Amino acid sequence: MKASSSLHEWRQYHNSYHNSKLQDCCEVISKLEQTLNLPKIKNIPKAKDLVRAMYGLKVQTMLIFSTFVAAFSTFPRVLVELQVPKLYLWQESFTELQVVVNAEIKNVYSSNGVSPLMELRRIEENVKKLYPLLHDGLGDVKDEVFKSYCSELMENNEKFLVGLDEIKSEMDRFFKVVVSGRMALLDNFQQQPPRSGVQQVRM
Repeated sequence: MKASSSLHEWRQYHNSYHNSKLQDCCEVISKLEQTLNLPKIKNIPKAKDLVRAMYGLKVQTMLIFSTFVAAFSTFPRVLVELQVPKLYLWQESFTELQVVVNAEIKNVYSSNGVSPLMELRRIEENVKKLYPLLHDGLGDVKDEVFKSYCSELMENNEKFLVGLDEIKSEMDRFFKVVVSGRMALLDNFQQQPPRSGVQQVRM
C-alpha cells in the first residue's frame, strides 16, 4: 500500500506542469532576461570591459539554467532564445550552441512528450510498469518479473541520484568561478590588489 502511494505521488509530481520549484526558476530566468541589456557608460576602457564581461556572464548563466529547467521538466517550457549583439567575438559560437541545444530539447518533447533527461524517462517507464501491479495486483505477472521491475527502478533511481550529486558539485564550482571572476573584475577596475584567493583578470 505504501509503495503504491509513493508511486502515485511520483506520477502526480512528475506530471505536474506547475511544479513550484521549476516555476520559480522560470520566473527568475525571465526577470534576468528583462535586465539583460548593455547600459550606456562613459568612454572608459576598463568600464566597458567590466560591463561586457558581466553581460557575458549573465548570458551564459541564463543559457545553462534554462537548459537545466527544461531538462527536469516533463512538459515543454519556454526556452530562452537570447539575441547577443554582433560586437561580441563569441556571438556566433554562442548562437550556434543555443540553436543546437534548444533544437535538441524541442525534438525530445515532440517525439515522446516527456522529460529530455534520459534518467527521468527511465524512471517514468519503471513507474508505469510497477504502478498498475501494485494498485491492481500482480495478476498473471510472475514474481520474478515483478522483482526485476523493482530492481530496475532502484537501479535507475540510484543513477539519477548520483547524477544529481554530480550536477550539484559542478554548479558549486560554477558559482565559485562566477564569484571569483566578478571580484577579480571589480578589483581590476578599481585598480586594487587582488583579494585573497582571487586571481587577477588581465583586460
